[in-house]
Amino acid sequence: MIKNRGRFKRLVTLALGAILLPLAGCAGNYGMINQADTVTRMFNEGNLPDDYTYYFTGRPSIPYAIIGLKPGYVQVSKMWFRVDQRDPRFVKMVHNLWESQGELGVLYQPQGAWIRTASGETAGIWYSYYPSAPVEDRGDGRLTIHSPYLPTRWN
Repeated sequence: MIKNRGRFKRLVTLALGAILLPLAGCAGNYGMINQADTVTRMFNEGNLPDDYTYYFTGRPSIPYAIIGLKPGYVQVSKMWFRVDQRDPRFVKMVHNLWESQGELGVLYQPQGAWIRTASGETAGIWYSYYPSAPVEDRGDGRLTIHSPYLPTRWN
């Protein structure tokens, strides 16, 4: 028999809260990034949709990733910067998007992908040497695509 039933209930409630609260944060509407050779070719050949809005994250000289979003979708993360695909710097960004691995001279070639919403709709295109990043679907065409950069990814 438990003598102090009220205290026991509070402890159980706190323990369950400590377990379930972090999991509740994972229950958001997340989309995904699906690798696609078609998108890689689009970037490599410079055959990109004119009506997409383009963004990059990282340095303009060597970005971590470039995305293009269809009309009706907008990137709301402050980690991405809008760029005009007709700007000559955009072409340099696409060509400079690679990761050198020091003395070995190994290059990680960028790959293209489709950006999908939580419901599976195609919202845009992705190009990076990083394979993916979290895509939060905030509804009404608003997406938060996190920067794929992780300082220790290759270490």
